[in-house]
Amino acid sequence: HKDLRLPPLCRRYRHLPLTSNWLLELLANQNKKRPHRKSHGLIPFKELAQTVAKNYREIDDETQSFVNEVAERLGWHCEEIEAIEARERREQEDRERS
Repeated sequence: HKDLRLPPLCRRYRHLPLTSNWLLELLANQNKKRPHRKSHGLIPFKELAQTVAKNYREIDDETQSFVNEVAERLGWHCEEIEAIEARERREQEDRERS
């Protein structure tokens, strides 16, 4: 994912102190198990999910286009990586047969 280039942050997120490789750091840590924590019980999960969904539906156009662009680039990048890995597996299998 080192070659992945993301668009500049939209106005809504520019104030966040993110490093230039914030997405790579996120992806590197996504498979790590997090410790279990007792829920605080202040807001039920269903209500939280509904709030997040409502906020996402009401997102402004600039933020929506930023999110779509990141998703598109990430999807394209993942497809490229999968294609490269598949080609390398085929080449390895061909070498083993020879």
